[in-house]
Amino acid sequence: MKKIRILLSALLLLGLLLLPVSATTAEFHVGTSYGNTSVYSNLNMTSVTLSGGSMPAGMSWLWQSGMTDIYLSGTPAAEGSTQLTFTVDTGTVTGIIVVVDVVVGAPLPTETPAPTAEPVPTPTATPEPTPTATPSPTPVPAPAITKNPTGETVDVGGQAIFIAKADNAKSYEWHFVSADGTKDLSKAQALTYFTGLTVSGDTSETLILRTIPYSLNGWKLVCYFKNEGGETRSEGAVIKVNKVTELPIITLQPKNAEARVGEKVTLTVRALSPDGGELLYQWYRSATGEAGTSMPIAGADKDSYTVEGSAEGSAWYSCTVQNQNGSTASEAVLSEMAKVSFAAVEPSPEPHEHAFSTAWSHDDAVHYHACECGEHSDEAAHELEWTVEKKAKRKSEGLKKGVCKVCGYEKEEVIPATGKTGSSRTRALLIVLGLLSLLIVAVAVFLILKVTGRLKIGKDEDEEEEEYPEGEWTEEDFYPENSDDDDEP
Repeated sequence: MKKIRILLSALLLLGLLLLPVSATTAEFHVGTSYGNTSVYSNLNMTSVTLSGGSMPAGMSWLWQSGMTDIYLSGTPAAEGSTQLTFTVDTGTVTGIIVVVDVVVGAPLPTETPAPTAEPVPTPTATPEPTPTATPSPTPVPAPAITKNPTGETVDVGGQAIFIAKADNAKSYEWHFVSADGTKDLSKAQALTYFTGLTVSGDTSETLILRTIPYSLNGWKLVCYFKNEGGETRSEGAVIKVNKVTELPIITLQPKNAEARVGEKVTLTVRALSPDGGELLYQWYRSATGEAGTSMPIAGADKDSYTVEGSAEGSAWYSCTVQNQNGSTASEAVLSEMAKVSFAAVEPSPEPHEHAFSTAWSHDDAVHYHACECGEHSDEAAHELEWTVEKKAKRKSEGLKKGVCKVCGYEKEEVIPATGKTGSSRTRALLIVLGLLSLLIVAVAVFLILKVTGRLKIGKDEDEEEEEYPEGEWTEEDFYPENSDDDDEP
């Protein structure tokens, strides 16, 4: 386990050694007040951490988001030296090690005039010497500006940073000055005057404004530098605030279209402005329809664009729409792509004079005189005359034949059977049930007569012969009306 800790420590030390390192030395003197003194500068700093060392007594360090420098300020209280380590991240590099050697020297010497020796009086009366005037201390010059703040342009709700620098400045105070110069507001006054505004760094070289309202548009930011020698005012930096313009809403997309070479196709896009601004249009053309290949069409700045079919082929068209409200315009909203295709013009057919045949042609519905080109003349429905080829019977179908008396077209149709299969079956069933009933009654009568002794088994000589001769009987013998008439002529 100990070996693992040693290995991890070695790897950590190696990683620290491989990080980019920047070193600098800052000198101060006991009892002297220092404003923000830059010890490291990088335009792309995104975070700063004091990762090693401790600040000298009476001093502090400063960096805020948006600043381009790390500052030390304060009044050193004791001599000595220390080493500060800052870890800096930028937009492209993380873990930059910044080493600052801070040296606090003895207090600066105060210049005092040398004492004037009093004259030794002589025994003889002599006029008293004129006293020598005591030299006055050298006046401290007022701060000298080395950098004036520059103007900024932001959108409503955005952020702006103003930086001003001066030599020998002991204090800083930023003010808000109206465009006409009639109002000069401190930070406290500005926070009341501009609703929603956030201010930081107003007593340092770097002023940061956040959540900027439109009411701040046109105002100037001024920095006052002060020390024992006086006050110096920087030039004013104008802040321009753009209104946020809402995006337009496309309500009608351009449509795909096909036409012939020489024809024209008009594409149209429709849009709405949510805040009543003016809509701006720009049409684009792409030869392939792939993203990023569209090129603007000069002069095509209306809601409609007409494409002329000068050659065979296809192209893709789209349109951007912007909402212009006052001096600002929204981002462009891109429409869908519309494919426009032009096909070659088909050659005109050569003149043709029809030659209709004198013989009739026909199909199943009409007859006509035909031309070799396919055109028809004298087209009319068939006039059929019908004859019965076979009569229909109760259980079998018949056949009839129709012949057109104009063209001779023939057509055959089936004649349905005259009987109904369902009725015949029902009638046969009733006959069978009737016969069964008669049989049951006959058996019952036979049994009754036999029991009562009235039934004679033998045959009397004088009995007449049976009405019906012996033999095989069928249903038709009893019910001739049910016989099939298939054999009728």
